[in-house]
Parts: sequence; C-alpha cells; structure tokens
Amino acid sequence: MKTHRADHVIVGAGIAGIWLARRLLSMGRSVAMIEIGPHTPDGARPPHPPLHFPERENLGAVQARHHALTGNSSFWGGALIRNDAQSLRGMFDLDEREGVLEEFARSYDAVEQQLDAPSLGRSLLEEAPHPARLAEVNVLPGRQRNLARTVLQSCAGHPGFKLLCPAEVVEFDIGADGRIEAVTALAEDGSPIVLRAAHYVLSAGVIDSNILALTKLATALDGVHDRIGTCLHDHWSIPIARFRWKRGAGVEWLYPPTFRKGYIQGRRVEFDVALPRGVHSGFLHVQAQYDLVEPYATIKKWMNARQEGQRWWQQARFLLPLIGHSPHMVRIGHSRFIDGRLFVADGMELTVVMDFESFPSPLNRLTFENGEYRLHWDVREQDVAAFAALLPRGIDLMMRWMRESGLDLELLADSDQLDVQREYIRTHAVDAYHLGGGLAVRRDLERGLLAPDLRFHKIRNLAVISTAAFARPGIANPVETLLAMCETYARNLS
Repeated sequence: MKTHRADHVIVGAGIAGIWLARRLLSMGRSVAMIEIGPHTPDGARPPHPPLHFPERENLGAVQARHHALTGNSSFWGGALIRNDAQSLRGMFDLDEREGVLEEFARSYDAVEQQLDAPSLGRSLLEEAPHPARLAEVNVLPGRQRNLARTVLQSCAGHPGFKLLCPAEVVEFDIGADGRIEAVTALAEDGSPIVLRAAHYVLSAGVIDSNILALTKLATALDGVHDRIGTCLHDHWSIPIARFRWKRGAGVEWLYPPTFRKGYIQGRRVEFDVALPRGVHSGFLHVQAQYDLVEPYATIKKWMNARQEGQRWWQQARFLLPLIGHSPHMVRIGHSRFIDGRLFVADGMELTVVMDFESFPSPLNRLTFENGEYRLHWDVREQDVAAFAALLPRGIDLMMRWMRESGLDLELLADSDQLDVQREYIRTHAVDAYHLGGGLAVRRDLERGLLAPDLRFHKIRNLAVISTAAFARPGIANPVETLLAMCETYARNLS
C-alpha cells in the first residue's frame, strides 16, 4: 500500500479547496488533494451516492453537485460580494467583540487584491427605522470565468503539490487523542493510498461534506453525531414584479450591469426585517431572460463552452451564428465598450426578484434511511413568515422607484393574506443553489459541530471550508466568503 506524507490533506478540489491549496503552497507547505471526480467537466459522472427527496427537490443539491475537478466553477460563474458584519455574526455564531470580524475584513481584502477585482460599495438608500442598502456585486464570468482552473494551473507544477483525481476517501484513521492520523483514498485503478498529514480540510460541497461526516466521522463525533446534516438552508429566490425597460427613465442606478476591469458589476438592494427569532435579511435584484433572447442566448452558450475549457473549433459553432445578428451585435458592442454597460433594448421585459435567507430549520436535514440518502427539504413556516414580512417592504421600494421613473410595475405577488402568500411562495420559490449547513459553526459543543476557527470541536486537526460550515445563509452569495475562509484559515496557521 502506497503512503504519501504532506503538511495538509484537502478533500474536495472545487474553488475553495484549490484556492486554499495555492495559499498553503505559497506559505511553503506541502499539499495533497483528493477529488472524487475526473479531470475534465465533460467526464463528470452523476453525483454518487444519489439523493432522494421525500418532500421537495432541492435543485442545487442535484444540478450544482458536480463531481469533476474544479467543481461548480467548471459550469457556473459566481458573484463576489462581502457579507456585512451582521450577516457574518449569524453565519459563524460570532460575538460582536471578537476579532474574527476584523480577520474576515482582512481576508476579503486579500481575495479582492489577488483577483484585481473592482472595489465594492454599500450605500444607504433608506434611513432608519427601515433602512435599505444599495450593494454592488462583481460577477465572474469575464476573464475570470472558471477561476478555479486558473488557480489550479499555478499549483500543478509545484513540487509540494500532489493531486489524486479521481480518487475517493474510504477511511479516516482517528487516533486515541481524537485527532486524524491518516486518510485512505482509493485511486481510479482501485489501489489504496494512505495520506498522512498534520492538518486535514473538508472542502467538498455541502452534500458530500455531510455524507463524509455521516459515514466516516460519526464514531469520532460520538455524542454530537446526531447533529450532522441538520439545519440545512439556502436562499429562496422569488419573482415579485415585472416591468418594461426604457432607456433614460432614471433607474440605471439599479440596472443594467456595468463592466469594470473585466468583471460584470451588478447592483442590488438589501434590507432587513425584525422577526421574533431575530433579524432576517433579503435583497431585490433585476433579471432579464437573456437565455430566451438572441443574440444573448448564443453568446451565453459560447461563454459556457469557453468556461468548460472546450477547444476553439468547438466554440466556433456558437460564434459563427452571431454573424447573422450583426446590427444587434454592433449595438451591444457599442454599449459594452463605449458606455461600459450591458445593452438592454427598449421594451424588454425585466423581472424583479426577491431573494432572502431560508430558515435553518431542523426539519431540513440529510439522513441515511433504508439504504438511501434522503434530503428532507421544503418551504417551512418560518420561511413563509419571513416572506410575508419582507414582501411589503420590497414592493413599497420598487413602487416608489417606478413611479419616480414613470414606469409601470406589474405586481406578481401583492396580497397581504397569509394563506395567499404561503401558496405563492410554495409555488414560485426556487432555491438559489446556495445550500449550506449540516456542519455548522457554533461557539460551544453543546450547540454545534465546528468552532469559529472552522475546526471540529472534537477533531481539532480537521477543518471544514465549505458552506456546510454556515449556521445560516447570510445575505450574500457564498463564493467570496468561501475564499475569505481559506485566507483566514491559512493566516491562523502561521
């Protein structure tokens, strides 16, 4: 049986695991990485083991659970936006006086500096007692599309880097002191490899991190193992209104996106409501059905092909049809390169979407029952209460802005009756592919599995850098926070 020694073993080669590997290599550490999927996205196999949904399917748990090197970043872009202090405190169970918030601020700075990302701002739109904030978002496609592949290339030639791909974790060897002494992985040819290190990190997606904990770590987590896979959460995304675009109407401060330093920079409006269980956050943003409108639909297909690493002749089959859209392409090009913003034709229908934190209900959980993995997931009563509180606030904001701009807003959800709102959210809510939880951070062992330093309370040399560590969704898309977690973890090692 082969044995390999490294300073760190990372399980999961998605964007977080690869970013952490590069960071550790830059510190002079050696890294061994285990990825269950193949090297290329076109060889990605169906997620294993499969999930069953007794209540409601979570689309992200299926369609964003990619077993391939670089994970989701081979298929999706990503949005860079910081969680604010209030959001971080809820996500990581932080005391306001602790220095972890300052650590996160430094880590966000480090991430944005390495990516040469445009600065992001949050400005106050509405004063207390009902504040609203305009927040900027950097969106990755552009030159950073499939960021993980670029980062991986910088790791590949490093003498301290070893990648096992495809390979599957079959066992964690836990010592008498409760620390991991080795991990055994099964290579593609069926041969076992034992990896020994001082530090271990789970950076797989939510489902796979929780399954590994359920199947390989439950004994070491005796006494708290019944919390594994519980209190899962996401963002709910719900259309609430639509309107027709008119250039020069005065809502350009909200839409369309602009282009800066190779990034698409969008804007959204964040706001909060106070509920008996605490503050709940949501945000409004504007969407257009570009997938249904030419030439945008073809442009997006080409961008997806480029992101997946297809050859130039494979990409050409999407570029050639664009010749037939030359007049429209000229307008798009002028808006993109001269005005620095996305072109939106007058009369195009836009949808106002409200996203908000789903409640980390104990009913939302991953279980192993009768030989199958089941994800219990649904809109819970706490989600309905949050929607009922956030909806009138969001409608009030949009109605006022539309009136000031002379635009007509068609409301899709305007009832104040709780039973109507309940039916609307159950019918129209879509999870935002931001699944989290199951291995949540809590300051004490009585309530959670991980400490604020991202290590297990009971397995001190095993950390989790995944949205599985989030106690609640927070207000932001998770990509930048995941990368900031990598930076914070690495800095604390030194």
